[in-house]
Amino acid sequence: MAEDIQTISMLQVGTILHGTYRIESYLSSGGFGNTYKAVHTQLNKYVAIKEFFLKGTSQRDADHTSVSISNPINQQQFDEQKKKFKKEAQRICMMDNPNIIKVHDLFEENGTVYYVMDFIDGESIAERLKRTGQPISRAEMDHILPQVLNALEETHAQEIWHLDLKPANIMIDRQGRAKLIDFGASKQLRPDGSGATTSTALCYTPGYAPNEQKDQDMRKFGPWTDFYALGATLYKSLTLDEPPSSSSIEEEGAKAFHFTGNVSNTMRDLIVWMMDIRRAKRPQSVSDIRRFLAERNETVAGNEADGTIIVETGKTGGIKGTDSSPSPTLSKNKALLFLLAGMLGGAIASFLIFQPKHRQPIAAETVVLNDTIPAFKNALLGECYYTGATENGVPHGEGTAKYKNGAVYTGSWNHGVMEGASGVFEDAIGKYAGSMKNNAYYYGQYTNIKDGSYFIGSFNNGKTNKGRWYDKNGKELN
Repeated sequence: MAEDIQTISMLQVGTILHGTYRIESYLSSGGFGNTYKAVHTQLNKYVAIKEFFLKGTSQRDADHTSVSISNPINQQQFDEQKKKFKKEAQRICMMDNPNIIKVHDLFEENGTVYYVMDFIDGESIAERLKRTGQPISRAEMDHILPQVLNALEETHAQEIWHLDLKPANIMIDRQGRAKLIDFGASKQLRPDGSGATTSTALCYTPGYAPNEQKDQDMRKFGPWTDFYALGATLYKSLTLDEPPSSSSIEEEGAKAFHFTGNVSNTMRDLIVWMMDIRRAKRPQSVSDIRRFLAERNETVAGNEADGTIIVETGKTGGIKGTDSSPSPTLSKNKALLFLLAGMLGGAIASFLIFQPKHRQPIAAETVVLNDTIPAFKNALLGECYYTGATENGVPHGEGTAKYKNGAVYTGSWNHGVMEGASGVFEDAIGKYAGSMKNNAYYYGQYTNIKDGSYFIGSFNNGKTNKGRWYDKNGKELN
């Protein structure tokens, strides 16, 4: 734990708030508040609670609970910022999106304000980068980016600009779902659309703020302001390097960026486009970005390591027709059955991979591991082979399965099962990028290659579940 919850400025473990929430542990602090993990005592459910606590102005009283002002001269500042804190909660509450943190309660108590949010069992991208010392893989970013775009689309539809998008404000839970958090810097347009609602000076994170934000020129704020920060976030996440300054970009152009092999050509161009110092030259909407990605339609490969398992495939079933119905169903004769045997032991594990067609998962193929061939040989014997990390002779970790018909799966494996936070499956019909669970799509984006339409959301046993379909131009389909 970075800070001790028992310090004088923190609520103590066991404190009951609003007669309902019991403080369990401390999570983090910022200039405007403390965040705690708590439990809803009636529902026995974990939540996160953010407490307004103005650094340098607020103080904890002798009862270890109440908050007061350390100097009366700061009372006006405290009151203004408290209103802003409440507005933050209200703005988040306006949005109902699986990729935006959800606010469930807002109340005043102990001389301050609290709001209650989802507790995310996971970590931020910034925490992940610090913990592992490794960049986010190309395959995993293919899964994260559509979710962040989904969150920004909802935010911008409410005419709200986040204004503090960075790796620390994108959380990834244990199921690989991304959630945008911390709307403390966000601004909303006036009813006449003339600019942000307040004249309060903005804090910003160096490297992630474009010139209009650094200049505090709120009349020039828009979606493009958040896209600059998104480009900087992608750059940091994929390279581990700090984003170049706007002055460096102005002087050197694209040469200011030092991309690594982990960044695809498509992602390089997208980052440079997003971080153009001229706001009119950046993407103007999420639809612009989606259209760009759909047009490029580049497969992002994951990491390959440790060797190759050779597999021999049976006859491939045909792909027939299209189904344009909005509720896809699984065709029994179009399930891809893998049979993976142990290299020497001969144990066989079977599993399914669902390969969606236009709004319908389809595939048919049988793959059997040839256990007479020594492990980790780079020789293609049949229509399919696996390259990547293994454990006890089966895929485990990051790896790639390739097929003679051109289909490729790259991503996470768990003891022979396609499962984990990142996976990319692409064939002649479409491409899926997202998390996998029990050999099926779980949460991510599926794009139909033929017409460019795409689905973002959750899947249930490989079938589309909760989410939205869009056409190739980013327009939502009914």
